[in-house]
Amino acid sequence: LPVFTEFVFALVNKRMPPIFRVINFGVAALIIATINTPLYALDGGPISVFSYWPVIGVMSFVEIIHYAINVIVSHKELLIAAFTGNFLLKQQARLIIVGTSLGFAGAASNFLLWFGIPFPPILNVFISLYVILVAYAITKHRLMDISVIVSRTAAYVMTVAFLGGIYLILFLAYKFYLSPILDARFFVGTLIYGMVVGE
Repeated sequence: LPVFTEFVFALVNKRMPPIFRVINFGVAALIIATINTPLYALDGGPISVFSYWPVIGVMSFVEIIHYAINVIVSHKELLIAAFTGNFLLKQQARLIIVGTSLGFAGAASNFLLWFGIPFPPILNVFISLYVILVAYAITKHRLMDISVIVSRTAAYVMTVAFLGGIYLILFLAYKFYLSPILDARFFVGTLIYGMVVGE
């Protein structure tokens, strides 16, 4: 999600406050580092249509707040651009607002089960609509310039490498000092999850 917020600021051509960037990626790194610990989720049980679902932990609660802050900040910038930008930017911002609102709302439906609310995450289907709308914005409204893609991709790769390094340090500290029995396979799975989800 911090990467999406970075993308929005680049799209609307605004400078993100450095302190917000550091805190945003720092919190994301801490969340990723605790995914396989009781800090992230506690042992759960059956709920709704699922035979097992974890109970929300401290860091998963932090993740929900982090998720909400990024959605609010990025969409605030998109709304401003949708009404005050040039014609092309207005079209791009409006399509992204519709697509991401559906996608993020669908993804957020997963959080309800963490709080014991028996609502199956059926709204995940909206995530597909987000992909379709963004693809349309790219092809019809020149959402992405190749030079922006190259420069931003390089920045994101360095960010992922930096976060990966932090995660490795935190994982090793946890493994050797806090939990000698932790299976290394969890580390690989969590690292891949973090890179794919972009949290």
